[in-house]
Amino acid sequence: MTGKIILALTATACLLSCAAPELKVQCAATIPAACPLESFPPAMGGPKSTAYQIAFEAFWWNCVMVKAANVDDRCPFRCGTTPCESQGCVEGAKDAAYQIKNLLKYYPRPQVQQYLQSLSSTGDAKKKIKPYFQDTPRADQPH
Repeated sequence: MTGKIILALTATACLLSCAAPELKVQCAATIPAACPLESFPPAMGGPKSTAYQIAFEAFWWNCVMVKAANVDDRCPFRCGTTPCESQGCVEGAKDAAYQIKNLLKYYPRPQVQQYLQSLSSTGDAKKKIKPYFQDTPRADQPH
């Protein structure tokens, strides 16, 4: 009897902790303290923003759009002339790729891809990639 109770409690705990996360990705840049606020034109995300934030958001949204077209494509993560900008590119692309990879552990590829396509079709996605990718998302090219 005790064994059945332990098994039931273990199964219940797994159901609570092993449940799939919500089908959702979120662009949330945490701006490093070393990256100061700067003035940028509106097309770049200004008036007050950071090179890190603009790069993070552009590369995050680019990755979502790239994976919406083909979840197996790699997201580019190199850019920039300043340390903050370069860090934003790397962290934005890697954050989106990580969140998408995590969703693929729980949801079928077509469902994840359809969700990413719905995000990619928003005006916000196209606006955010513009500083680095114009209007066209770009996958990383193999070397």
